[in-house]
Amino acid sequence: MTARTATPPDLWTRLTGGVMVALAGRETRYVGRLYAERIVLFAALVLTVVLSLDAANHIGSLLGGTDQPGAPSGIQRMFRYLMLRGAYNVPAILPLAALTGVIWAEFALARSRQRMMIANSGRSMLMSLAPAVLVGLVVGVVQFGALAYLRPAAVEAQSTEHFRYYGPKYQFSQTGSMWLSVDNAVIEARIAFTDPVVLHHAVIYELADDGALRAILTAEHAVPDGPGRWMLDNGTSWQVPSFSIAAPSGTPSRGATAFAERELALELDPLWVENIDIPPTLLPQDVLVRLGTAETGIQNISTYAAALHERFAAIFYVMGMVVLPAALGIAWFSPG
Repeated sequence: MTARTATPPDLWTRLTGGVMVALAGRETRYVGRLYAERIVLFAALVLTVVLSLDAANHIGSLLGGTDQPGAPSGIQRMFRYLMLRGAYNVPAILPLAALTGVIWAEFALARSRQRMMIANSGRSMLMSLAPAVLVGLVVGVVQFGALAYLRPAAVEAQSTEHFRYYGPKYQFSQTGSMWLSVDNAVIEARIAFTDPVVLHHAVIYELADDGALRAILTAEHAVPDGPGRWMLDNGTSWQVPSFSIAAPSGTPSRGATAFAERELALELDPLWVENIDIPPTLLPQDVLVRLGTAETGIQNISTYAAALHERFAAIFYVMGMVVLPAALGIAWFSPG
């Protein structure tokens, strides 16, 4: 009877087994908790300083009350303001807190010789980075949530309660005359923030593919009527006469034609019109996804796409802010 020899585990099995041990090990729990505590503590300290300076600059207007009926006043108003400003500032503080908190923790581990004890146990440096990877992933997801949901909600609340101005739709029912530029059209109108959005006293300059003026339309109201379609009422239409070098006189001009109602093919996104003059980075996530992935009907569409990508990139950016100082601290900090 021949004895069976145990088959050594392959490389993948050893790697995955080592990773699972590293992620579930005592060092991961201890160091990860230390990272998290220092990150939260530093973020709280910075936020306290920022809010104190902010409140000092606006204490008169906050304690003086507001003319809005039913709005909080005095101490309640100040507390509400500081809470909203704190939610707004969290995404700006969190990356700095991640970097500083990890350096602070690694310095404490080196100074107390705990990092030396871990190294003497035979644990590799890569395995010691497991806590940084886990904490970095968690903080990165928190940063994404703060950018995508917490800050936009704070912006809307600050605007509607007249603490700060971030866009016309939060404080006005209708804007003054504004200019909008989209594919093959330039529009001058007053924007009414209803559901759906309405253009009042609109003047639409239709452009040909070569940029030449093709027609001028006016309308008392313009209402979205489906993708790429707007319904105009009580307006006029004037076709610009054709002109060329061969026939400099052009086609004889006709007077403007009045209409009671007319449907117009116009690549103007109503969602963009509703959120006009609001910075893309402050838009709610669902709105930014729709605007950032649109193909037409939006002015400066690249800014919305860049803001959308920036939010998802923040997860990996913050992970780097945790993993990099952890690696440098493990490699360079010494007990002395």
